Amino acid sequence: MILSQAKEENFYKLIQIEDKKEIKMKLIAMGLSPGSIVTVVKNDFSGPLIIGINSSRISLGRSLANKIEVSLYEKTN
Repeated sequence: MILSQAKEENFYKLIQIEDKKEIKMKLIAMGLSPGSIVTVVKNDFSGPLIIGINSSRISLGRSLANKIEVSLYEKTN
């Protein structure tokens, strides 16, 4: 599934980023790398998404979110 289709308040594991190397490196510097666990804070299916990773919030444009593959992650205690 792609990140732009993700539902709010669920956790997702980042699988891969399909974009230019420069964009991938910038996202990795922000903590978004394959294997990262993120939660979708806001996704109204138009406009930017807000995701949470660790204690940070990141806003991603919809075109970039369309290039990030994720899978649903079941958080265990």
